[in-house]
Amino acid sequence: MAVAFPISSPIELFNPVPASVGIDPNWRRRPKTTYEKPDHVPPIPTISDNDSEELDFNRKERDFEIAYHALADRRGANATPAGRAASRKIWREAGTKAVEWLIDKFKKEQHPETIIGIAETLTALEDIALPVVLTELEGDEPKPEYAALVESLAWMKLPQQSPSRLRIVSIINRYLASPHLDCQVAAVQLTRILDDDQARQFLDRAKKSANQRLHEEIEDLLNERFEE
Repeated sequence: MAVAFPISSPIELFNPVPASVGIDPNWRRRPKTTYEKPDHVPPIPTISDNDSEELDFNRKERDFEIAYHALADRRGANATPAGRAASRKIWREAGTKAVEWLIDKFKKEQHPETIIGIAETLTALEDIALPVVLTELEGDEPKPEYAALVESLAWMKLPQQSPSRLRIVSIINRYLASPHLDCQVAAVQLTRILDDDQARQFLDRAKKSANQRLHEEIEDLLNERFEE
C-alpha cells in the first residue's frame, strides 16, 4: 500500500515561516558558511512501500501503545480470553522487538494492574521472551521493582535440558541473597520452573534463614507443590 503524505502549497513552500512557529524567518538572509561540497553527494532516501523499516516500526509502536493500555483492563472486554488473545497476537507477531519494548515500559511503570499485565504477557510469549528477560535480569543487581519480571519466568515451560536452566539457577541464588523481601519472594516463586529435586533443595535451604513472611511463602509453595 502506498504511503501518502500531505504536500505543502507553493505559498507555504516559498514564503518565510512565521516566527510564531519557532523558526527564524530571516534564516535565508544570513551569509553562507564556508561549507565545501563533498565529492559525492548521496541521494536523499525516499520512503518506499515495502522496505521502510522505520515507518513499519512506527506503525507497530502505535499498535503497541493501544495493546499496552489494554493490559491494565482486568475486568472489561480486554480481559476476556478473546481480548487477551488479540493483544498477545500483536506482541507475538512483533517478536523480540515487542518484548524489549514491554520490558522498557516495565522499568517505568507504576500502575500495579499494568505491571501484572506485562508479566502475564511476557509469560505467554515464553519462547520469545525467555532470552530477553534473562539477559535483562542478569545485567543488573537484584531490584524489588523487578520482582514481577522474575516471577514472569516462574510460569514459563522450560525444556528439561534447556541451557537456560543454569542461568535461572544463578538468578534464584542472586535474588535469594538480596536483602529485599520482594526479591527473596520472587526467587522462591521462580523455583516453580525447576524440577522437583532442585526446587526442594532451594526451598529447604531458604527456609532455614527465612523471616516469618518468607517462611510462610515457602511453606505455601511446598504445600502446593509437594502436598506437605
